[in-house]
Amino acid sequence: MKNTVKKIAGFAMAFTLLGTGTVVTKTISPESDNTIVASAITSIGTGSQIGQISNKNGGIQGMGMYNNVFYFVTQKNNSNCKLYRMNMNGNTSEISLSKSDSQLIGHGNDLCVAKCNGKLCLFVVDGQNNKNILLKYELNSAQTKATLAAKYQLDKNVSAVTLVNPDGNNNLKFIFRNERNIFTAEIGRNESSGKKKTTNSGNIQLERGAAVSQGICYYKDLLIVPYTDSNYKYNYIQVYRMNSNLKIDGYLLDSFKIGKNSKFEIESIDYSNGNNWYYNTNENGYCRLYLNTSLGNAINRIVEARYYEMSMR
Repeated sequence: MKNTVKKIAGFAMAFTLLGTGTVVTKTISPESDNTIVASAITSIGTGSQIGQISNKNGGIQGMGMYNNVFYFVTQKNNSNCKLYRMNMNGNTSEISLSKSDSQLIGHGNDLCVAKCNGKLCLFVVDGQNNKNILLKYELNSAQTKATLAAKYQLDKNVSAVTLVNPDGNNNLKFIFRNERNIFTAEIGRNESSGKKKTTNSGNIQLERGAAVSQGICYYKDLLIVPYTDSNYKYNYIQVYRMNSNLKIDGYLLDSFKIGKNSKFEIESIDYSNGNNWYYNTNENGYCRLYLNTSLGNAINRIVEARYYEMSMR
C-alpha cells in the first residue's frame, strides 16, 4: 500500500527505533512530497474478553467509553435498538429508551460519550437509515434511562463518530467518517437541535478486502479505524495521523490484523488511560467486548514516534 505524504527524515528513524511493525522503505525529505511504503502488517492477538451478552435480540453496533464504563447499542432489523452499559467486570445492564427513540437510532453504527452541563450524554449515528443525523441522548443520574435531548442534521452522510474533547466546557469537536471520507464539526455542549455544517478533513485508504464501515476513535492526533474483510474473519485496525487542524495527514502510520477461526467482526473501538484499548465484536451468537494490550502497546509506540519526530524538527 502506498500513500503520498510530506514528512521529515526523523519520523522514518522513529519507526526504526521504536519498532511498530511498519517497514519504511524510502527516506523522506521535508521539502518535497515522497512516497513511502508501509508494508508487513502486524498481526496481533484477539485480546482478553471483558464480557458478553447474547445477540438473540440483535447484534452489537456502536460502542464508547467514559470513566471505565462501556456504552453500546444493539439493534435488530434496523428498528429495534437497545442501549446498554457494561463495567470492567463484565456486568451489563440495559438503559431504557422510549419506543420512538429506539426506532430513531436505526442501525446505531457508532456512538461516543461526553459530559454536557454535568450530565452524561451519548451521541449516536445511524450509519444506514438517517445517515446525516447525529442524535444526542441524555442519561439520568442512575444511568438507567436515556432521553433524546437533541437531533442534529449534518450536511454529509455519517457512518461513524468520535470526539476530540469529551470533557470540559468548550464546544464539542466531532470527527465523522463516511466510508473513506473524514470530516469534522463543532457543536455546543448544550446546543439544541438544528442543522450543522461540517468541514472536510481528507480521506483514508481502506484496503485488503471489502471494507465494512465500523466505529472510529481519536487519540492524541491519531485516528484509529477498524474494518472487516468480506468474509468477516479478519479485522484490520489502521492508524492515521491528524494535524492540529484535525486534517488527515495523508499517511497510513500502521495497520494491525486481528483474526479468529470463525466469524469475528469488530464493530467499534475506544480506550481508557491511553494504555488499554477495547473493541466490541459480533461472533458466534454473542456480542463480546475485548481488551487488547498488544494493540495498546503498539499505538503508544506510534505516539512516541510522533513525539520523537516533533523533537527532531
